[in-house]
Amino acid sequence: MPMNDPFAPIGAAAAPHGAEKPSRSIVVPVPDDAPAIPKHKLGRPQGEWRYLDSAGRLLGYVFRFDTTDGGKQFRPCTLWRDDTTGAEEWRWESWPSPRPLYGLDRLTARPQAVVIVTEGEKACDAAGRLLRSFVAITSPNGAKSAGKADWSMLAGRRVVIWPDADKAGLAFAAAVTKALRNVAADVRMIPPPDDCAVGWDAADAEAAGWNEVRAAAFVDRSQSVDVAASNSGRESGPDRKRESRSDALMQKLEGTDL
Repeated sequence: MPMNDPFAPIGAAAAPHGAEKPSRSIVVPVPDDAPAIPKHKLGRPQGEWRYLDSAGRLLGYVFRFDTTDGGKQFRPCTLWRDDTTGAEEWRWESWPSPRPLYGLDRLTARPQAVVIVTEGEKACDAAGRLLRSFVAITSPNGAKSAGKADWSMLAGRRVVIWPDADKAGLAFAAAVTKALRNVAADVRMIPPPDDCAVGWDAADAEAAGWNEVRAAAFVDRSQSVDVAASNSGRESGPDRKRESRSDALMQKLEGTDL
């Protein structure tokens, strides 16, 4: 979809002090005659992910921007309508809660497939290529916003969580596990490899040359969250082997309040 003036106002002018702010409603699905998306002040996006509903209709975007300091930033972009004037405009903000999942069209098309949940759209796409017999999905806005997504579409599904190998990944896995309690038929999590870098994810695995066979073997290492919790009475003491990174991750998840 075309973009126009990079310095165009994102929304309507700010209301005077004390004045009531204009009321807006999100527009989903996005109509074919929607206005052009304004360019962001961060410049041209280096990544674009289209969020679709179960029927394949556009709900909005997530864009990735590379910053001058070598970092990256992600910005959702959604369409909104002024409830008074009826005017529509794209805004650099996320969907209201509960937010849609990325991959709803694939999820609906394959109702029997096991679901792989990753953190972030890039990792989700990589997991989908590595595990073609699975359906890969994720939630928008990163690890801290998993609880704001609509996970009801996973009702009765078998789910495997492939978290990033860091504290944010642990928090994301815990939030997804909590959201799927009494929703999914089964929830499992894959402990990260002990020798992986901090933050390692499915995209890193693909970049390292993993193929479908290796990825499937990795998924076979997944552990049931409930089973892990029941094994809290592990052997301890001086004779116990040094705890691996994956063991530590699973132990921390055991303490999650579900």
